Amino acid sequence: MVELMSAAAADGGGEISDRALRTCRAPIVAVCLGFAASLILSWPLWRARDAFPHVPVWSGFSPPGAPWDLAYPLALCLSLGACVAWLRPRLAAGLTVLLLVLLVLQDQQRLQPWAYLYGLILARLALTTPDDRGVATLRHDLRLLIGCMYLWSGLHKLNLEFVEEAFPWMLEPLTVWLPEPLVNTIQALGWGAPVLEAAIGLGLLSRIARRPALLCCLAMHLGILIMMGPWGHGWNAVVWPWNFTMMALVVWLFGRAEAGLVESLRPRDITGAVLLIVVGLAPGLHFSGHWDAYPAFALYSASTESASFILAAEDRERLPAAARPHAEATEPGPLQLSADHWALAELGVPAYPEHRVFVAMHAFLCNRMGAESEVHLLTHERGRLSGERTFTTYECGNPEPLQRTVVK
Repeated sequence: MVELMSAAAADGGGEISDRALRTCRAPIVAVCLGFAASLILSWPLWRARDAFPHVPVWSGFSPPGAPWDLAYPLALCLSLGACVAWLRPRLAAGLTVLLLVLLVLQDQQRLQPWAYLYGLILARLALTTPDDRGVATLRHDLRLLIGCMYLWSGLHKLNLEFVEEAFPWMLEPLTVWLPEPLVNTIQALGWGAPVLEAAIGLGLLSRIARRPALLCCLAMHLGILIMMGPWGHGWNAVVWPWNFTMMALVVWLFGRAEAGLVESLRPRDITGAVLLIVVGLAPGLHFSGHWDAYPAFALYSASTESASFILAAEDRERLPAAARPHAEATEPGPLQLSADHWALAELGVPAYPEHRVFVAMHAFLCNRMGAESEVHLLTHERGRLSGERTFTTYECGNPEPLQRTVVK
């Protein structure tokens, strides 16, 4: 981080008139505007709050209380504004990354996939030397980043839960209007969707397939906006600006690219080598559970652990106000509150899909509800190819499972 800030500060007058760096202005402005839009749509995520737990990386690194909690997100908005205005853009980018790191250390829920991607892009900008060679290397590294994102996002979707559950659900705004035989045909292509996305990632990095991959990529993002946007499910509005930003980025990065696949994957300096490890190799560790889902680009993959909270019907009024409408009755009688629905209602983003975060959310509810109420954490995982579903129940104050059920 010190290296990033010192490199960014070394630009002297901010390189406002530098010809090479200014060729990157339009896409960087698009990134900053997209970041700012998602930041505003998820504003409660970045503030101190009482109705939803913070999950700091270290227990002693909790965020400040109101009104001092406003300092970090406001400073983040100002640094993004400086990037948009092109006022010392490398320094502003470095400051943005520093603030983002501090905010994520205070609460892991903030490491959303769009924030992670924007942070990597701006970090790479901050480390760029403002000359022709430096800007060419910046473009090269960002192509690697975006190509790897699509590649891993597709590979992580190669699982039964995505094919049989997530993919049909995503297509519902379209399939509801189609005859059943055509719907069945489209849904049968479920395995093809992740393969296509992974192929887009590789295609963007290769010379021979770049143009069709670019067209498929733009079509994919338009489809996501239609299905997930206000015309479709209306789900997770914070990623709508992200899809527009990605379309602008891929056109700028790959529209006139000439490098082949081998050249695209070859690092040009130590920064590129580190980036290749972080985005090209490390996401594979997610398959063994050694890398978080979001930094592994497991986006809408249905391969992550999900969670809900089980409580008695009479305890509904003890829940945070925003969570009460999402506590749904189940057949035996208890209420079931989805972790994602609760997080979306309170923060404007889904819950960070890691077990430690679900445990922290459970502990928060247990403390809020009191000893007289019984709240259970129910986690759900499904085998990628076996289809086995594993349901695990935890009770308050006990890290050991109360019950584990495997359904084949």
